[in-house]
Amino acid sequence: MRIFIPIHQADPGGIMTVVRGLAAALPDVLDPDDDLVLYGDPDSERWGKVQRIVDQQWRAARAARSADLVHLGDYRPLGVSRLPFVITVHDLTFLDRPDWYPRPVALYKRAMFRAALAKRPAGVVCVSEHTRKRFAAHAPQFPAQRVRVIHPGLAAPPSAAPVDGDAYFLTVGAIEPRRNHLTLLAALERAAPGLRWVVVGREHYRGGAIAARLRAAPGVEVRRWVSDDELERLYRGARFVALPSHHEGFGFVPLEAMARGVPAAVATGSALDETAGDAALRVGAGDVDGWAEALRRLNEDEALRSELVARGRERAATFTWERAAREHVALFRAVAGR
Repeated sequence: MRIFIPIHQADPGGIMTVVRGLAAALPDVLDPDDDLVLYGDPDSERWGKVQRIVDQQWRAARAARSADLVHLGDYRPLGVSRLPFVITVHDLTFLDRPDWYPRPVALYKRAMFRAALAKRPAGVVCVSEHTRKRFAAHAPQFPAQRVRVIHPGLAAPPSAAPVDGDAYFLTVGAIEPRRNHLTLLAALERAAPGLRWVVVGREHYRGGAIAARLRAAPGVEVRRWVSDDELERLYRGARFVALPSHHEGFGFVPLEAMARGVPAAVATGSALDETAGDAALRVGAGDVDGWAEALRRLNEDEALRSELVARGRERAATFTWERAAREHVALFRAVAGR
């Protein structure tokens, strides 16, 4: 079986984390006579949108011609390819909440999703049960037997000691409406005085005004995107991690914190319910008082933090790339057999 995976160069985020984690784990679980082809131009990060689209839609399709199967890291199809393909769906917020996006972006995403379904994927991977349900709601005619939930894995953290320093809590993720930073800002204003909040994330769709509010608030430090080494340091120095998102298709951030022995608080109502489980404090996304209480408890209650650290390490250990790769290979073989 010859599997072709385009590794599109894009902004850091969950899609790239999944594609690269899977690409690294697949060689260890494939049979010796299988062939894995990873396609991607490392220089394409510097390309413009038109060049990137040409690469993704034309050059990648030509490079895939000898493959048996194409696996795509999101819902954008290779328009000129007729090979069997599998897509990964991370979330469908552009359909559920198009108001969170500039109108041209929402229209583009919707068009790509419809184009992918029109080409009849041989299989669909959803990164959570929550995402599977949203996919079923928006694609009710798609055969359910071709859809599988495969949770991504989690890279093992470097072995390093926690970082001592001033108490702060950490939020990681693009600054945009769905990440709900302003609810957490309102909660911080009601919570423990002197508690610092470090926000890591670039300004994204409709995020400019939100970022401006955060930068103007006392006790809030906005760091935009940082290097992997700096993010590692920030995770290890945090007293806890808070993720108040209205919606997450999977949710790497609390699991990455848990793997490093950092407790977490997450919003209810999306995939965080199934990924973080009972290993994190859970608060309604719009509950300002609930978030203020969570911030106070995590800042002051050492016993609670210790309990969440123990639960979190156990929870994070269940998300491995080896398991995710084996489940993908099982799907690939089923598709090839069909």
